[in-house]
Amino acid sequence: MGNKETTTLHMAKKGKALEQLVAKIQEILKDREDTSIESNVRLRDRDNVLREFDVLVRTTNQCMPSIIAFECKDFSTSKSKPSVDVTVVDGFNTKCLEFPEIKQKIIVSTTGFSDNAKVKAKSFGIDFISSHFSC
Repeated sequence: MGNKETTTLHMAKKGKALEQLVAKIQEILKDREDTSIESNVRLRDRDNVLREFDVLVRTTNQCMPSIIAFECKDFSTSKSKPSVDVTVVDGFNTKCLEFPEIKQKIIVSTTGFSDNAKVKAKSFGIDFISSHFSC
């Protein structure tokens, strides 16, 4: 396996660890029997295209289905340790718009967010969390 392939595999494993951590925290915080936490979920959008979500928290709020969607980004193994940029925020927002039952959107990053990403996230109503720990 080449060096680039090894790095990509390592980053994928670290990303999964962050997803598992976020899911575990949500599991601990859940306070309702009808709430479920799922990791690595694939849903079909309006065009029947499979879209992947890192973590979904599903519940019923006043008889209406409600979903909190999480996007987890762990760039801590990258040499440059880039922060989440505006393209990640745009992409996550676009994906979430395909699912009207998603009521809250959250991006979790181990390397922070660019200023433009923060501005755009606020504009889209996306919460962002920097967790400066490495999984």
